Amino acid sequence: SPLGTHDAASVNVVAAAPVALRADIAAKPSTRVWFVDALRLLAAFQMLQGHTLAALLAPESRRGAWYVAWSNVRGRTSVAFLFTAGMALYFATARSFALHESAPHSVARRTFRALRLIGLGYLLHLPLPSLLTAAGASAAELRELLAVDVLQCIGVSLLLLELALLCASSLRVWLCLVGCGLVLLVLGTAWAYSPAYGAAGHGELPAVLAAYLGPALGSQFPVLPWTAHMFAGVLLGAWVAQDPARAGTRLALCGLVLLGAGRLLAAAGALGVVVDHAYRLGWVVCVAAGLAWTTRGIRRPPAFLRVLATESLFLYVFHVLLVYGRPWGLGAWLGPQLSLPAALGAALGVVALSCAAALGYRRTRSQRQ
Repeated sequence: SPLGTHDAASVNVVAAAPVALRADIAAKPSTRVWFVDALRLLAAFQMLQGHTLAALLAPESRRGAWYVAWSNVRGRTSVAFLFTAGMALYFATARSFALHESAPHSVARRTFRALRLIGLGYLLHLPLPSLLTAAGASAAELRELLAVDVLQCIGVSLLLLELALLCASSLRVWLCLVGCGLVLLVLGTAWAYSPAYGAAGHGELPAVLAAYLGPALGSQFPVLPWTAHMFAGVLLGAWVAQDPARAGTRLALCGLVLLGAGRLLAAAGALGVVVDHAYRLGWVVCVAAGLAWTTRGIRRPPAFLRVLATESLFLYVFHVLLVYGRPWGLGAWLGPQLSLPAALGAALGVVALSCAAALGYRRTRSQRQ
């Protein structure tokens, strides 16, 4: 799954949301938590420019302090998406917990949403060049197809949280189950990243399942440890909801605790991946705290930002096809050969085009409804 800022070019392109779209949003009472949407937007803009620069920037330009800092920030994008997905799920569940017992269609809808994410994740990794030419997929293409990306990770996380919800008799019991799951995810990470798993995981499990448990088959976002960020988002969402006026303070405290825990774990010689993810989540939670303070007095942000905050999935799919699609994407067409100014220009273009496409997509959906 990172915390950049939206540039002037993208704002100029999408600043004037259609009148019908603004009216459609204004007609619905807002129950959204704006700092969660702000964090998701921040992560989305960082994702758009980060992937574009990674695909197009020439190797000789990837050096210096700016590149180290950019890489470190970019490494928190996926954590921010997973964390906000968990928080958003808690706020939605807290408002409609009773529906899971009285309205089976609610469970079906959320299950379908999770399965759709998993399916989209695989579709985006289909070996299209081989399919279009009727050639057999290579071993590398099959490996890429089976590798678990962020959409599959979010989808499986949603299924696990939904299963816990079905087993819970109350919201408090659900949170206890989520807390136990978080502990198991952290403990299981040491096993998934051990050399023993790399040897045993291939032989004892089908490859399509083994890819979900660890990085041995090339998965960038296996359940261990990435799902832990979504579970943490659910728990922190519950804690913040107890006292919304002090959301920023509570998040800042938790972020500092995570950063301190990362330092203690590193000093104790803990597994590197656990230390790394503790730091990543700590920084993301601290940024969420800053956004909670910043957006505290905002009751209704600009219409186009509200739209983009709810269309992060569209932004993800659109920009992946635009940047990484084969054989038409920018990565396949240009490759990593652009200078820094040219790559930045391309990144601004991807941000602007993706945002405009998301607004157009929402407008089309609104007109059909």
